[in-house]
Amino acid sequence: MREVAILAWPLIVANISQTMLGVVDTAILGHLDDPLHLGGVAVGTAIFSFLFWGFGFLRMGTTGMTAQLSGAVERGAQESAALKALLARAAMLAVGIGLCTIALRGPLFSYGVEVLGAEPAVAEATLLYSSIRVFGAPLVLINFVATGWLIGLRAPKAVLAIMVAINVANVVLDLVFVLGLGMTVDGVALGSVLAEAIGLSLAAWLVRTHWRRLPGQVDSRKLFSLAAYRQLIAVNRDLFLRTLALLSVFAFFTAEGARQGAVVLAANAILLNFFYLSAHALDGFAQAIEVLAGRALGGRDVRRFHAAVGAALIWCLGTAICYATLLGLFSGGLIGLFTDLQPVVRVAISYVGWMVVIPLLAAICFLMDGVFIGATRARAMRDTMIVSVFLITLPIWWLTRGLGNHGLWLAFASFFAARSLGLGAVYIYYSRTDHWLNPEPAMREG
Repeated sequence: MREVAILAWPLIVANISQTMLGVVDTAILGHLDDPLHLGGVAVGTAIFSFLFWGFGFLRMGTTGMTAQLSGAVERGAQESAALKALLARAAMLAVGIGLCTIALRGPLFSYGVEVLGAEPAVAEATLLYSSIRVFGAPLVLINFVATGWLIGLRAPKAVLAIMVAINVANVVLDLVFVLGLGMTVDGVALGSVLAEAIGLSLAAWLVRTHWRRLPGQVDSRKLFSLAAYRQLIAVNRDLFLRTLALLSVFAFFTAEGARQGAVVLAANAILLNFFYLSAHALDGFAQAIEVLAGRALGGRDVRRFHAAVGAALIWCLGTAICYATLLGLFSGGLIGLFTDLQPVVRVAISYVGWMVVIPLLAAICFLMDGVFIGATRARAMRDTMIVSVFLITLPIWWLTRGLGNHGLWLAFASFFAARSLGLGAVYIYYSRTDHWLNPEPAMREG
């Protein structure tokens, strides 16, 4: 229990701190004389969030494989060189994806603006923002790899330091470029790129510190081993497909809410902020169990693995219950902090009950995500996600369309319930069949 808490709290703070970036950007641009600047950054941020969240497998896959290799080192296996090789390969993969994103920036952002339906003036601001922000893509993705590696090595405070550095730098640079130098969306974009560069500099120093503690040398000839890259890409491919399915649910939810009018769209957006807050907190426990599960399985210690899962489950469910209770008691006042538009407040309050229920339904699937990432069981995550989206969520939405927004929230809640039940069932099946000691291949080649 104590080990879960020690690992989780820096990760929870780091996760929540990321939400402050959007708040600061909105507050600064919201005080300029033209709202198109705020709209341009909002649309651009949505595009980059989709891209970077889609490439989040670089963090998740690296964490799971690093944790397993670390567990093998604890057991006495000679895997230190493999830990270093894993970091190097994942970083090269991140650089490659980042450079491809830069190369494809023209059609990528034009399509994104078209899909999101931005009006011409806002689209112009979005393209200016994106044309600068895109050059930070390799930095963001390498940071994903670095933080994933550090989490896998049980260094959550290092990850917290990196996130705080990025966030503080971003705030300061926004103030300098926008309020000090009179820039607009270009200043916000430039601030984000430079903040990621500052964060990567700190990450490189922290990674170098941990790298030096590991014995063994990386054979440069094996860094480009096709077999090793196939293993790395296989795990990350399944995580990528799983993430695309997840993103499609949120995009669908937003689009269907928009069809019900601006008031419903605004109310749903406010309620989703409450969901994101709970998700960031629960993700901290999921990331903690990624480490503990991976290390236990890497050390071939199934009893330790199940004990860690049980402890994390107690923390996760307890946090979800506390959060749901507080939200249920203070929802009216909290919604009022987001808007003083009474029609929006009234609509949001009428649907807030769903936000009390959903964290309780989602707690197990968030935790199981961490278990399966740590065990490098990405295929099971992919399959349960696809089943939850296409066989549960969409059919329920179709059958309950007559309920309006309540039907949409019911489908959204059923998505998390289906994932919790599906991943929970797979966990039980793997446990009963002693399947955990034969995980999908991790990076063991140095």
